[in-house]
Order: sequence, then structure tokens, then C-alpha cells
Amino acid sequence: MQRIARAPLPARHYPYLRAGQRVRIIDGPLARMEGIFVHNKAHKGLVVLSIDMVQRSVAVEVESTLVVPV
Repeated sequence: MQRIARAPLPARHYPYLRAGQRVRIIDGPLARMEGIFVHNKAHKGLVVLSIDMVQRSVAVEVESTLVVPV
């Protein structure tokens, strides 16, 4: 943690997410929707969620900073 704090790189708080965890989207067109965290695409800054809508599951990619654990 000290190395991260001293590094001249931008660092932001990021919630730790585990596959299968229930999450909520906090901003954007899908704000307030909940889904299941599937996996992280770290190189793109995205997370993939499975969202149940009308008894169907849809996988969406969302910017990782817009998702929080429920």
C-alpha cells in the first residue's frame, strides 16, 4: 500500500468484487439496475454483469467505477 501511495500514478478507491457477487450500477443509463458480477476486463476498465430483465439474463459491459456491491 505504501508503494502505491508513493507512486506518481493516479489511484482511486475501487470496490473489491468477486464473481457471483450481487452489484448495483450507480450512474449512467443503467443506473439503479442490479445484476451479478461475472468478470473483470481490467485492461479496458470494464466489468461484465449478468442482469435479469423480463426473465432473461443479459450480459453488459460497464465501466468499473460505476459498479458497487449490494
